[in-house]
Amino acid sequence: MQDLKLLYQKFLSRQCSPEEISYLMDHFQLKGAETELNDMILAQLESEDYGEQDNEEVNHVLNNNRELINSKINEDLPVKKVYSWHIYLRVAAVLGLITACSWYFFSFNADQQLLGNTILASGDVGPGSNKARLTLSNGESIDLENASEGLVVNKNGTSYAKIIGGKLTCLLQSSGKSDTAYNSITTPKGGIYQLVTPDGSKIWLNASSELKFPTNFGDSRRVVELKGEAYFEVSKDERRPFVVKTAGQETEVLGTHFNINSYTDEVATTTTLFEGAVRVHDVNSTKHVLLSPGQQSVLKDQQLTVQKADESAALDWMNGKIVFKNEKLKNIMRKVSRWYGVDVQMKGDIADLEFWGAVSRNHNLSSILNYLKETEDLDYTIKGTNVTIFKKETTTKK
Repeated sequence: MQDLKLLYQKFLSRQCSPEEISYLMDHFQLKGAETELNDMILAQLESEDYGEQDNEEVNHVLNNNRELINSKINEDLPVKKVYSWHIYLRVAAVLGLITACSWYFFSFNADQQLLGNTILASGDVGPGSNKARLTLSNGESIDLENASEGLVVNKNGTSYAKIIGGKLTCLLQSSGKSDTAYNSITTPKGGIYQLVTPDGSKIWLNASSELKFPTNFGDSRRVVELKGEAYFEVSKDERRPFVVKTAGQETEVLGTHFNINSYTDEVATTTTLFEGAVRVHDVNSTKHVLLSPGQQSVLKDQQLTVQKADESAALDWMNGKIVFKNEKLKNIMRKVSRWYGVDVQMKGDIADLEFWGAVSRNHNLSSILNYLKETEDLDYTIKGTNVTIFKKETTTKK
């Protein structure tokens, strides 16, 4: 029997042979092996100086990712045998899991900073980072990426919010009167950020997103407006429903965990429920649907429907991954463009090519492009923030 710990370390440093990778992946699919994987991930966290964190926080990370761990190590991705890339898919699933745990830990606790969208000397592009801009209703603008820990944000002479643990934490509680003047947090391409609202609700913004919110929620409803994508953990308050307004839709909750994707360049607005219950309204009609955990509403062409949610795909960005399951290249490239801050051009008839897999968002841009390159006869160039993808030239033997 091979030394699993040694193989695991070789795997992280990309020194495993294909045979060793196959052995490691096969072992992690065995019943009971998830405990060993948990132990290895925990050891990795501690070795990377995460061990200084409170043990309860470390356990929280593992507990919250246990379902992800179990699903990923047992996931059997249907790979077409005509390609020689089945090993890459199996590696990506587990590597995505490992990086997801690490990413979840330092982004949710926000004690570590991700690399920015740096144009590297090698011609590559670095991944996104914790960055956003706060604009107050009085016009004042604050760069949150470079804001120091403990910075107090004042509005009209009153302390309004504070940077705590790398996230903007609003201090003011409702005074019984709703504030009609909205503030906003905007993330650029390649930016993510977390906000804690005055009622204690937590909101994570994905790249190229905007959230508008009042200083005070008042006594009747807690209303925010979203463009782009965000994950919500809403504090329960039976007296005051929490309402998220997006283009053509309102989502109403009392206290729950859910994700909304409402990018203007996507064909539909999707609302995915993980815990609790939400009611989704189509504002252009009287139709509404009530979601249960594991369900997803889809608002497309002014039609509101409900379907079973693919939770791993809906929450891939929170888990530090880009997931694609029979997804077209043009759709994948929209995610890539938002996260890496690049403009993507596709040459030839390749936009509708479909891919299946998962790649870490914490790696450089070339990582995902090389992955796609290995699965199809594609190639690419990176020039600054401009990416071109095209079919490889084929040569015919004489």
